[in-house]
Amino acid sequence: MNVVVLGAGFAGYNLIKGLVKDESINKITVIDKSQSRLKKTKKLGDKIFVYNSSIEEVDRIRKFISRSDLVIVALPPSSKSIDIIRACIDEGTHYMDLGISDYTLLFTIYHDDIFHDAGIFAFPSYGADPGLTNILAKHASKDLDMLDEILIRDGSVSYDGTGNYYVYSPIVFFQELIERPLVYMNGNYIRLNHNESIENFYFPINIGYKKVKIVSHEEVITLPKFLGKKIMKVNFGYYIPDTIEKGFKEFEINNKVKFDKLKALSSIRNNNKLRGFELLVIKITGSKKDEKISRQSFIYLDHQEAVKRFNENATEYLVTYLPLKVIKMLAERKLKGAGVVLPEMLETEEIINDLKDLGIYFYEETKKEIEEIKI
Repeated sequence: MNVVVLGAGFAGYNLIKGLVKDESINKITVIDKSQSRLKKTKKLGDKIFVYNSSIEEVDRIRKFISRSDLVIVALPPSSKSIDIIRACIDEGTHYMDLGISDYTLLFTIYHDDIFHDAGIFAFPSYGADPGLTNILAKHASKDLDMLDEILIRDGSVSYDGTGNYYVYSPIVFFQELIERPLVYMNGNYIRLNHNESIENFYFPINIGYKKVKIVSHEEVITLPKFLGKKIMKVNFGYYIPDTIEKGFKEFEINNKVKFDKLKALSSIRNNNKLRGFELLVIKITGSKKDEKISRQSFIYLDHQEAVKRFNENATEYLVTYLPLKVIKMLAERKLKGAGVVLPEMLETEEIINDLKDLGIYFYEETKKEIEEIKI
């Protein structure tokens, strides 16, 4: 299978490292506007061919799309993302991204019939969150009759010994913080005001209560529509360290971006200096017959443990886990049909069992009889 990867930044580079090891992948064409990133990526293996261009130059990129079986977008949200999707449809090429803007996600979903009729798959939102979080939500809710709420919490924190904090992408992270949060409540999508979006949440692994900020996220859009269950409430929240919260408050006052201590994970040159962990929590409350059930499943991976086991930090490993697994399934023709396939539409058993075997998946449950209300 021939693959095109748009973007050789943090996510793209680590995804390419995994693709190089996959024997079902014959050729990987990497397109990026940075010559230095391309030079670094080219060293990963003989399968890799690099091309210097920007996503803005869709007509130049189209010739590579036409010669590939799959295009993977590993870039921040862009107005040109939809042009890439259209090119994939025109050329009969499968499409995948690791997370996109709300509009591009909705555009992809609402064109399911076109993807299906073109005989190709679209895999939107295949990262850690969104992606693995959707898988956890489906698995934890599969036998419940009705869901009162799905709370998705990212309790991850990455830092070094000099007071710097690290995130997947400071630009994307900041955009998510300043956008009015989108939540799902009682059958409706609602935008909260920022003063309604801060709460305390109890995190597992003896972390305890931490402040989280509710933000817009892809899971809030897709889970109510595609989980196949009646859901009353869905929202997503990030743990926000005090240093980052202070920078956000300064922005609200001065309208200036000033996060001196917030850096991209790609800027870490030595993973041994990175501390912290990835923690993705799904808390579900629902009912089954005469029982009220509360379930919490989560993925936890310490950075230094990940470096020892996988030679990658925890974020690098988890952000590429699901796309690499699905790409292999696609290459081996294990996926039947065509059309848009969101993470929560996949069968979860094999993925969950794999995460259990890796020792990074955890599950808790409490049950309570539903009292009969007499009138």
